[in-house]
Amino acid sequence: MATVVKPTKIKQKPHSKPNGDDEDRDEEEEPQFPLIAPIIFEPDTFDIVFILDNREIRSQQEHDDIVAQLADRGVHVEVRKLELGDALWIARRRDDSTELVLDYIIERKRMHDLVASIKDGRYVEQKTRMHHSGATHVVYVIEKYDSEALQAFSQARVTSRSRCRIWTMVARGRSWC
Repeated sequence: MATVVKPTKIKQKPHSKPNGDDEDRDEEEEPQFPLIAPIIFEPDTFDIVFILDNREIRSQQEHDDIVAQLADRGVHVEVRKLELGDALWIARRRDDSTELVLDYIIERKRMHDLVASIKDGRYVEQKTRMHHSGATHVVYVIEKYDSEALQAFSQARVTSRSRCRIWTMVARGRSWC
């Protein structure tokens, strides 16, 4: 299991005032991550795997269908519990099974669920957690939408923009595959 590194607070040096007066101001604290040695995966030493949250699979038949459709496209799929998102990509080293989460998180929502989560604030909270994960590519796959749901989404999105300004990509589709 990977260790989560949390930022620590460091004290900044006092700043000079604009008028040239060097009188100390209140010290500001700014979060900073400790230095971490990079983990390097050399070419041809790892596999790319699509990880699907086990809570997104409702039946063995659905599991088999998803895995088969993605396998037909050359994608290796594994199912496990994810703390964030419904799916993501990892790189897994072949010699020691070390895993690195790649820079994409996928969240799947039905249009009516997305509208409800925007209205009740869950969307902003989830979007913020995804932003803080460090992933720069967050993709929402929107399923089962129609013109009425699209209109409700447009209205809810205006509300959402005033609360949270974290960019995401949205892809519309019928299902995962």
